[in-house]
Amino acid sequence: MDTIRESGTPEACPTTTPVESAGRTTPTPLDEAAQWLQEAADAHPGLVLPPAAARALELVAESTFNPAAVAHALQADPALAVPALQKANGLLFTCRGDNLESALRRLGARGSRDVVLTVATLRSLRVTTDPQLGQWLRQRAEATALTASVIDLVLGSTRPDAYAAGLVHDLGWALGHAVLAEQPAESRPVLFADARLSREVVSRCHVALGTRVAAAWGLPGAVIDAVGEHHGSHVRGDSVAAVVRAALATINSLGVGSEGPAFEISALAALGLSGDAVAAVPTAAFGTLRRHGVVQDRRYDGGQTVGDRERRLLRYLGSA
Repeated sequence: MDTIRESGTPEACPTTTPVESAGRTTPTPLDEAAQWLQEAADAHPGLVLPPAAARALELVAESTFNPAAVAHALQADPALAVPALQKANGLLFTCRGDNLESALRRLGARGSRDVVLTVATLRSLRVTTDPQLGQWLRQRAEATALTASVIDLVLGSTRPDAYAAGLVHDLGWALGHAVLAEQPAESRPVLFADARLSREVVSRCHVALGTRVAAAWGLPGAVIDAVGEHHGSHVRGDSVAAVVRAALATINSLGVGSEGPAFEISALAALGLSGDAVAAVPTAAFGTLRRHGVVQDRRYDGGQTVGDRERRLLRYLGSA
């Protein structure tokens, strides 16, 4: 598919530089299309969580974690329950659960929340108007979430919302296309007839739209902030948004989900990482993505096997 490039700010859909004519500012067609999309989204119900997922998230948030109740809520929707067990066991790696309840019990409340969010997000990212884009978004969501978890591990597990933020950071793309899918072609600005330009408009608006979805889903403030700031230029190094930015730079360097820019070492340096830690992150991320089936390649960078490079990370973490 065409290379997808993202842009956006949390405040509103950004636009191109307006054309100045006779002392007046004239909106460009991209400006007008972005404004139209924002207004159409204002009247749209948004990306609604599946009822089973919404109920499961409510239960996970309770002070006393009850894995049986969470599993029962998910099992009301088999299309969520089956992949939830698969994702739960994928996160466990060892001591996998024989059923959903046992798997969730081993994961605990936060891990169970991440499982529910994973299956709900991947369902929401099925873009009917552009299936190829939807596939790209689902791969990118999982890759960013898993890589954010790797980075958080290297940082000492200080940002527990890193996985969730990485997972949902691009939900604005899905909302933008959901809005377009419900609008008759004749009511849209003519620019949307061009697939490339249509993607450009949604890309410009996806941060603002994604922030709206994250808030509507009742996600933690750190996750909402990360969705709104993941393309920002002034992100605090101790924030979840900084981890998501570093995760995006890492997966771009691995060629996962896009043909993004070269690995931006500054994104990891902003987290206070340097030296062996910086070198270890893409290595560990690639191994994690391969184990979860997000990537299929068995080698990364210069022909070295992933196993060799993973051992380097384990030595750095003091686990081997």
